Amino acid sequence: TGSYAVLSSDSMLEWETLPLLEDSISQAAFNHKNILRIAQEFVNSLPEADYVVVEDMLPILPKDPYQKMKVNLMKLRSYILCLISCMGDTDRVYILKPQLLDKLFQLKIGGERVAVTETIPK
Repeated sequence: TGSYAVLSSDSMLEWETLPLLEDSISQAAFNHKNILRIAQEFVNSLPEADYVVVEDMLPILPKDPYQKMKVNLMKLRSYILCLISCMGDTDRVYILKPQLLDKLFQLKIGGERVAVTETIPK
């Protein structure tokens, strides 16, 4: 799934989660034609925004058992970010370091991340 939030200066106006892949394990889902279509559908469903803020992924470790899935996810994220950047001024796309959102919105309780919708006022 892909999620987005529309924020004003003091509250969350909208929160939506959109399905991206039916079968994220299948390599066929990540061929160029399919991944481009998925990325275009996701980007076209996003609302207008002044800025786009994306949290960067944690590094993929060499012996990670989910390495292939994470690389495929990184591919999809790259397509999405490329399409968003091509839609307008690239100065409006910001990529945050991993876990920075946790610190900004107090999303960590112990070692777990809590839902954003529970912490940002509507």
